Amino acid sequence: MIEEHESAREELKSSEEELLSSNEEFQSTNEELETAKEELQSLNEELSTTNDELRYRNHELRLIHDDVVVARDYADAIIDTMAEPLLVLESDLRVTRANDAFYRTFRTIAGDTIGALLYVLGNGQWNIPALRDLLEKLLPEQAVVRDFQITHDFPGIGTRTMRLNGARVVGRGHERNDSKVIDR
Repeated sequence: MIEEHESAREELKSSEEELLSSNEEFQSTNEELETAKEELQSLNEELSTTNDELRYRNHELRLIHDDVVVARDYADAIIDTMAEPLLVLESDLRVTRANDAFYRTFRTIAGDTIGALLYVLGNGQWNIPALRDLLEKLLPEQAVVRDFQITHDFPGIGTRTMRLNGARVVGRGHERNDSKVIDR
């Protein structure tokens, strides 16, 4: 009995040591979890701050976007009310804007005009040597051209004498890719 008792006592002592070891592991895990919890709270605070900043920036961008839309609509209204034909070209001479007077005068539509290279408009009828000189040589040197006169026979429309005005428009977003505005 004494031997059994000693054996049971040894087993209990071993079990107690295992329990103490397990308890220490649980305490260590608990401390790690506590540290992880604090790190998560810190990350959540950073995310909350970042979200607040993003909300503020989004609000600012919305206001700027609204201002740009109003300015664009205003400019479009001015362009559309002009009685004279008007084209806006990018530096590669692609048409980015034309007004109703242009469409009526030259019997074309936006789908055939916007995005097209100037010289291929109307089956190449805008491939006029004097116009090429104006856009490729004179305008880059002078930045503004006033009353440049060109006479050309447009198929289906007839001979037209045009006084062209042009200006390079360089501004934000156009430092390298300046636009040209041509009106007749």
